[in-house]
Amino acid sequence: MGRTEKYAAKLQAGVIAQGYENTKDLAVKKQTSYFASAVELETKVKGIVDGCPSYLVHFYIAYAEEFRRKKTDWERWIVTQKWRARGLDIVRMGDVTCGLFNWACGMSWVWDETSFWDEDAWW
Repeated sequence: MGRTEKYAAKLQAGVIAQGYENTKDLAVKKQTSYFASAVELETKVKGIVDGCPSYLVHFYIAYAEEFRRKKTDWERWIVTQKWRARGLDIVRMGDVTCGLFNWACGMSWVWDETSFWDEDAWW
């Protein structure tokens, strides 16, 4: 069987349908468990950031979802600084991470060039 025949076989409706059928059960199983945990996370975040402007709530939810996927403190710190640069309040972010993930490491440290900058010896 040549290259063109293999490619043509991939475009047959029966082959495509069988591929969907083979993965449908797995996809449903994974999405069912994910949606349950996503709803739980969303509900908890909404409770923690209660009182902030409503247009920011989904950003805090996205921050919490991304934070949950990170495993090391360094990765979590990078995610925190990314969302802080996007305008989220560091105190509310700390409430989310401490309340949901029991993590508060590095939340209050801010990069400040004036703490080490000296015009005579800047290195």
